[in-house]
Amino acid sequence: MTPTSQLSELAAEWRDARLLYPLYAALAREFVIDMPPHSDLEAGVDAPPQESVEQARQLFTDLDARIQVHQLRQFLQTTTVSSDEALRTLLVHHLRRPKHSDSDRDKIDFLLVQFFSHCAPSRLEDADVDLSYVAQMLEPSSAPLT
Repeated sequence: MTPTSQLSELAAEWRDARLLYPLYAALAREFVIDMPPHSDLEAGVDAPPQESVEQARQLFTDLDARIQVHQLRQFLQTTTVSSDEALRTLLVHHLRRPKHSDSDRDKIDFLLVQFFSHCAPSRLEDADVDLSYVAQMLEPSSAPLT
């Protein structure tokens, strides 16, 4: 991997972290989950040092292990904090995890359904939904899922 591609990947990861941080912070507040502050994310730093990106990565890993799927479900179905972009980023975040536990699988399953429900037209008939329709709705428009 070239230094340029490494920087590009870190920048993309930081962009995602900046989008996910408010979501995780709100989720942690709602379910009284201890979440240590991350000063660069809270300050909205555009170009942090690599160490800060790694700390954010560890923060999300620790929180993912403590957040249960039912908490994620309740939060996302009742909050106004989540945008389509944040939901997509959260889904991609879980898909990119190097190892997936049963809990991760359940979160991904829920997030896929939640993302589909955000993308699908509100007056969708059951008869109109088949595997190819769902695949088309979930197909990335600009950024790949993996």
